Amino acid sequence: GGWGSSPLAVDINPVLTMLTTKVCSQLREFLLSKVESLKRPKTNIAIIQQNVLLKYKRFMYFLQRHHQVAATEVKTTYTLAMGGIYGSKLKAYLSAVLKLEMGGGMNPHFLVDHDKQFMGMHHRVLGNRLEVLSGGGSPGACATGGVLVPHVEAQAHRRHPFEVLFASLHTMLADAVTAEYLFTYDFFLDERLLVPIFDPILPSFLEAMQSWATRTADVLALLLCLRVTQRLYSVMLRRRIPVLNNYLERLNLMLWPAFKARFDINAEDLKKANPREQFGVKLSTRTCKLCERYAEFSGSLLQILLFTPPESFPPAGGGTEGDTEEGGLLSGTDDDLQRTPPPRPLQP
Repeated sequence: GGWGSSPLAVDINPVLTMLTTKVCSQLREFLLSKVESLKRPKTNIAIIQQNVLLKYKRFMYFLQRHHQVAATEVKTTYTLAMGGIYGSKLKAYLSAVLKLEMGGGMNPHFLVDHDKQFMGMHHRVLGNRLEVLSGGGSPGACATGGVLVPHVEAQAHRRHPFEVLFASLHTMLADAVTAEYLFTYDFFLDERLLVPIFDPILPSFLEAMQSWATRTADVLALLLCLRVTQRLYSVMLRRRIPVLNNYLERLNLMLWPAFKARFDINAEDLKKANPREQFGVKLSTRTCKLCERYAEFSGSLLQILLFTPPESFPPAGGGTEGDTEEGGLLSGTDDDLQRTPPPRPLQP
């Protein structure tokens, strides 16, 4: 027979089993205490994760190998703790950022005004709004990885078009998911924990986006948000983190009908419009204002659709010319891609 049937093994195995059980019990209590420390007020979660928990990740590996019940308890405790922390912080950030929206954009018509009032220019002329895709150094240029700091923006009395708020919110969300993915894979060897952590948070984001998409008439903002969503999907695909896929698909399916509905309103009104009735001028004496509006509006849409971000630009927090386009959108965490684990599908 082998070692397991030898007299020595028969004598030692009960002792080893007892020692393993005792060690697992102590490791369970130790790890649970470290996880509970995450709940303390004003705790820097990242420091606890990187400098405390990861330091003892081999304890977690031992527990998962020798006592699955205790390991599952640690995972569940961590999931509940981080779900509550991310839930409160991200929802508070969502609420604060939405208060920074620039006024206007609720008039249901753009090119043709049935009340004979001229449209606000920023709703049909793009101006510098493409900076949300490419960056440019202005406050809220989230394509370079920066996110809005609500209290700073409020104190400076700055307001932003909704696409800037949209980019800032989703940059913050994607960075949180990325950071948590890297930690859970390293510490638990199980990235599936992301699903119960972030799934309860996403409906609040989706509800806020739905509320805005339902009431806005800003076609350019809708299209810019669609482009940001498209790029974010590409970034998360490149990072091989699929936990936001369903949310981004639902966001896309929500924004496209809203964009099409507002665009169709413009198209139908344009077909029915009588320039003389709208502006009371002879068309032969000067350029028709309706034509000017159409040119400005269609030109802005084409700029958004055809815009190609630069191949590289430095992130807001600093970087090199080698930073990729995707790295610019989401606060420079692409450096961590080198240690992102091979793709494995997340199971709910």
